[in-house]
Amino acid sequence: MARFKELLKVITLLICAAGIPLIAWALVRIVRGTPDTTIPNPTYAELIAIVLTAVTVVLAVLAIIVAILAVWGYRDIKKEAGIAAQRAVEATVAAALEKTVNESSLQKMLEKHVSGLLRKQTMISPASAYPQAYSDPDSVDPPQHIAIEYPVDGGEEHEG
Repeated sequence: MARFKELLKVITLLICAAGIPLIAWALVRIVRGTPDTTIPNPTYAELIAIVLTAVTVVLAVLAIIVAILAVWGYRDIKKEAGIAAQRAVEATVAAALEKTVNESSLQKMLEKHVSGLLRKQTMISPASAYPQAYSDPDSVDPPQHIAIEYPVDGGEEHEG
């Protein structure tokens, strides 16, 4: 609907661009005293002036429309370029990570930096902060009870 309204505005503007010079020409003829019964004979200079005026107005309208479309197109191109760049960066990073994540040098470097950050933040070693991560999975003891179990029937306490 909005596009239809814009089209109607453009058509109206074109009609006005052609009609205003013709009306002005007719008013000039009437003011000079040309009778209504005779068909006015415009000179070539008058016709050329009218045509050039109409062409100038039409070109001005087209220039305004092109300028609006250029600004609108620039914003869309800028937005699409940003999206394309983001996709390219994500693809490049994913490919680089897939290529280098299994290299032992990268794993050592990451472990060094992560443990350095942990030491700065907690001032404890990573092994003591996360014993499950640094322990051998086969040597993990089963969980032990932390508290004393309460009697079930009101009897004696049991240690768990």
